[in-house]
Amino acid sequence: MRSAPWPRSVAGGSSAPEISELVLEAIGSVPRHLFVPKRFRSAAYLNRPLPIAAGQTISQPYIVALMTELVGVEPGDVVLEVGTGSGYQAAVLAELGARVHTIEIIPELGEQAAELFKSLGLTGISTRIGDGYKGWAEEAPFDGIIVRLPHPTFHRLLWSSLRPVRPW
Repeated sequence: MRSAPWPRSVAGGSSAPEISELVLEAIGSVPRHLFVPKRFRSAAYLNRPLPIAAGQTISQPYIVALMTELVGVEPGDVVLEVGTGSGYQAAVLAELGARVHTIEIIPELGEQAAELFKSLGLTGISTRIGDGYKGWAEEAPFDGIIVRLPHPTFHRLLWSSLRPVRPW
């Protein structure tokens, strides 16, 4: 992907958790403006959420960076994302070398994201329309799971689909 004009302010402020250079580079390499509606593209590189289709929003870049940092993605990892939205988070994970399986309950969003992934040549991302809390058993185990809108209780199906912790 081509490099996006990303401000260093994505880091969130002095009390925010540290975001690695690797994650910042991935965030900077994914063209966020392509993941937002045309009428909001002038604001695509501001560190704030923006409206997308179906009354949803694309998360602010700092939240995407933080979630990416916290999941600890390494090249070759398999990650489940529950809540595809615009597809931006999945694209960042793929930029870091992860194989991403992303599930979206709103067909319009899942279909738009799948089309965008295809047009950007992102072959490391699989998209499914459905209830993400049911997981994606045939692709498990996962090295990490990112949940966009967490349920009050992390569903057992998701928990059981995580790969055991890596030995140090």
